[in-house]
Amino acid sequence: MRGIGLRRGVRTVALAILIDAVMSQGAAPAQADGDAPDPLSGIEPLRPDGADVVYYLPFADAWSPNSLELLPILVRPDGGSGTYLFLRVVMRDVAYSKSTPLQLTIDGQSVTLDLHQDGKVRIDDSGCRRVIKVDLQRQEDLVRRLARAKEIEAAYGEGETRVTRRLTGEDRDLLRRMVALRDAETPQAGVTAHQDTSPEQSPAASGDGFSDPMLIHKASPRYPPQASRRRIGGRVSIQAIVRKDGSVTDPKVFKSTGSECGMEEAALEAVRKWKYEPGRVNGEPVEVSFTIIVDFMMEGVDPNTREVRPKERSPRDPWHP
Repeated sequence: MRGIGLRRGVRTVALAILIDAVMSQGAAPAQADGDAPDPLSGIEPLRPDGADVVYYLPFADAWSPNSLELLPILVRPDGGSGTYLFLRVVMRDVAYSKSTPLQLTIDGQSVTLDLHQDGKVRIDDSGCRRVIKVDLQRQEDLVRRLARAKEIEAAYGEGETRVTRRLTGEDRDLLRRMVALRDAETPQAGVTAHQDTSPEQSPAASGDGFSDPMLIHKASPRYPPQASRRRIGGRVSIQAIVRKDGSVTDPKVFKSTGSECGMEEAALEAVRKWKYEPGRVNGEPVEVSFTIIVDFMMEGVDPNTREVRPKERSPRDPWHP
């Protein structure tokens, strides 16, 4: 499918939103119920250029509206020797203090973590929200305990500034699958340096009696005012399914702008309203997994170069979403 160019004005600033709807790499009818699940679903293997280590990460630019997250990360050197797990704590718009611990309740038992003492802290104020990332490098036993748990609650802060989050079944499943990858004797094959997938790199799934869904109704995303005021652009990549009736279901952000300015919410809101002529196999409608890329562009600003997250990636610390 080809891109659809949209232009509109927001207040006094000239803005443009470019939407590219493309089939994902190797796109085909959606996975049927009962098919074996992908062990790397939601996990991105990454080998930095020239490095002798592979990092298994929750999708590197995945977006989440949550104020508090616990993310497992696997580090596997070539040959497997020295493989380890660590825990990344991500907090958004919290009142961070070196003296404030992170409180975990794991199946009713309390665990207190000193983030400043035990972790590597990074604070990013470059976007529309303050993002704090803390890497707890010596916590493999804790990751395994979390993976076994049935109920997990995390809390940070005191009084009115306290934030809490109960981990979902999807969160716990990610922990379990990351531990399973850690314990696997054979690492996942075919891991290469991470590259963004552009529309030109994503061939549509066609041939063999398969026809692509065709967009017949679109809703234009709104450009978030806070991003407009800060002159921030960016790219949002969404995975979704076009159903047999042409509606879009289960849209999820798998790569965000990194700016925390609301572009992800705006893109999801618009995509849910889109309507397609469904994909077909031998003339019969089928559900199709696909990728939509939404570029939020201000006049004279390239979303690929106007990203607010850090550009440099150390071979030993590659993930800076």
